[in-house]
Amino acid sequence: MAEPLSTRFLKIFNDIPPEAQQTLLEKSLAQVLDQLPPDAAKKVYSSALKVRTKHDNIPKLDLKGKRKQVNDLLDILNRETKMPMFGDRARREEIVSEIVQSLTGWLNDVWSAFYEHHVQYAQAHACLLFVSDILSQLDVVPNPGACKCELMNLPIRVTIKDKHGENMTKLRVRGPQNVDRLLLWIWRDLALCMLAKGTKQEKERVSMILEDLESIYGFSVLERLLTGGKKTFDQEEEDSILESESWSDAEEDDDLSYDIFRCDFHSDHWDGKFKDEAMELRKLVENHLFNIFTVAPDLPLHDTIMEIAADPLQSMFRASAILSEVAGNTSDTLVAALSIEVSKNNPKNIVKLLDQYDYLLRPRDSVTLQCAAAVLGDGGSMYQSRGLQLLETGLQETLVAIQMAIRGVFVHLDEEVHKKELQEIIKLKSNAEGRRSRVDTWVKTVMNNPSGGMPNPMAFASMLFGIPMMPGMPGLGDDPADEADMLNIIDFEGSGDADMDDLQEELKPKLKQRFDGWTQLATVMKGGSVATTKAYAKAVELMPFLRASDIVNEMINRLVDRPSKAFIGDALESVASFCKVQRKKITVARNKEKEKQTAAASATAPSNAATPSTSTSASASRSTSTPTPAAAAASSSSSSSEAGPSFVSPLVPPIAPGVSTSSPPESPNAAPPLSALPFPFTFTASSAPAPPSPSTSSQQTQAQTQTQAQAPPNPAQSSFTVFRGMEDVD
Repeated sequence: MAEPLSTRFLKIFNDIPPEAQQTLLEKSLAQVLDQLPPDAAKKVYSSALKVRTKHDNIPKLDLKGKRKQVNDLLDILNRETKMPMFGDRARREEIVSEIVQSLTGWLNDVWSAFYEHHVQYAQAHACLLFVSDILSQLDVVPNPGACKCELMNLPIRVTIKDKHGENMTKLRVRGPQNVDRLLLWIWRDLALCMLAKGTKQEKERVSMILEDLESIYGFSVLERLLTGGKKTFDQEEEDSILESESWSDAEEDDDLSYDIFRCDFHSDHWDGKFKDEAMELRKLVENHLFNIFTVAPDLPLHDTIMEIAADPLQSMFRASAILSEVAGNTSDTLVAALSIEVSKNNPKNIVKLLDQYDYLLRPRDSVTLQCAAAVLGDGGSMYQSRGLQLLETGLQETLVAIQMAIRGVFVHLDEEVHKKELQEIIKLKSNAEGRRSRVDTWVKTVMNNPSGGMPNPMAFASMLFGIPMMPGMPGLGDDPADEADMLNIIDFEGSGDADMDDLQEELKPKLKQRFDGWTQLATVMKGGSVATTKAYAKAVELMPFLRASDIVNEMINRLVDRPSKAFIGDALESVASFCKVQRKKITVARNKEKEKQTAAASATAPSNAATPSTSTSASASRSTSTPTPAAAAASSSSSSSEAGPSFVSPLVPPIAPGVSTSSPPESPNAAPPLSALPFPFTFTASSAPAPPSPSTSSQQTQAQTQTQAQAPPNPAQSSFTVFRGMEDVD
């Protein structure tokens, strides 16, 4: 069956622009009424009268007139701010208050037009955008007194009335910076009315409204749109809200009654309406957020989707599928995927992402990598080794980056003459005469440019006035380092622009924060002490001057003089503090080892004193013969088996009888001994003499002494008693 002519006409009529629709009505459809039969023409005319009567009291949204009125007030305000000495402060405050009242008073007409009369949806959206733009301009208007306390605390009240003049809702906030809460409350009603009463084209425009809000406020505003402008728990500021979000006049007189089944996605003034439309709007917002998530995944965006999802489990599976597809596209997508898996405490997916795309990680992604290592460290024995590997690699790579940055300033560190001078300075005592002067001379010699970091005054003033000063121009200094310091004086810390991250990593990397993050992780991760010990050995190997605190302090003082090199000084100070803590730990471990050796030696002395003497004939026979080393060892062994031990090494405690002398199996998670770690120094066995064994024969004592002297050294009995080259010079 063919489609009716009226249906085809309506499709064409809805597709043409509004101006063309008006032209079509005036030139074509109005003339058709004169050609119709009188009864049909009167019927059409009566329908038009009913529509006009229905919308007779509709507010007129004159956006053009309101824009002209507000712009005139803004011009007056700008003139007042340009003349702070002659203007009146009270007049400026009056102008600001008038602008705010003019805009907020207009919001009731905007709401009534689309909510009660179901017309002018597009015009209402344009009016709300205009109000948002003007109030954002007020937030940045310069104030001659440099104080915006009165503007930021200006009470703003909006009363929503129905077409009969009765108060339905009152909205109150403090300051123009919080008016977006009122606007989002109205925007939600606008979207729901378009979904409930609008045409097909108007329903499709809801997606355009979401795009406009996302472009102005960011994706996080879409969650607040669903809740009527309410801020999330993290965003809520108690001092910015005067009263509750909304209430009616009847609730002001009676005690407030709270409904335990109240949902943030519904409002009391709907009176049971918009149930289906609220769920439809929720799905539209979720789909819009997923479209953004597919292009640029992000952890806050992922959390927002999970908060508003009608089916969180299905949304989680959908987000995981998207991440598996886009994780390897760029470094940013990989970092976002790792952050999301870390938030879900999923070590399996973290290992999978690292195995596939770890080459995409950048140095400035160390925070995300540290969080991933922490999750792996707590993920059980299956993932703990991988977490320790990330920790050890991160520490050593950061130390190499710090060493390279230091070499960029102290460029003569690797020259042999300066290395020898450094060793000679370290050998001196901290209070030795001439040490201070030698330290100053050494630091000044190895530095690229020992002069101060302040640029030429004229060149600096020219740069402030906008005159570009390129390297090589007069006034910048003779050393290229001075030129670089002046050109890099721009501070990237407070920019807050993600596009500047790459440039900041190139000029001013956050080495201190990166190193501190790894060291703090090592203190809480199981097995992290081994990684810190290795990192300490690596730091001393790369930067031998860390063994002398006065040299480090002098280098830091030289770096502080250069604004563009201050980040290197901060990193060096952090590494020096780390090395100092590790030296103290090693010293404590060495003292404990010495105490154990002393206790073991004192425990063997009473057992040797209680050893019974052998027969006189046996002693005489042994004293008249000179034993060989083998015979002496056999004699010592037989004497120990019959009359008790005659000698026990002071380096290890005595072994109880009946206990196996074989070493126990090592645990896979046990830390390796200190002697197995890659220290840039050696461990030497203790040369303390054995305690004398009380015996009735001096020959027996001599034989035992020879046996001990000729016996090969036992690696299990070695201990670090001397740290060669690791003296702590503080």
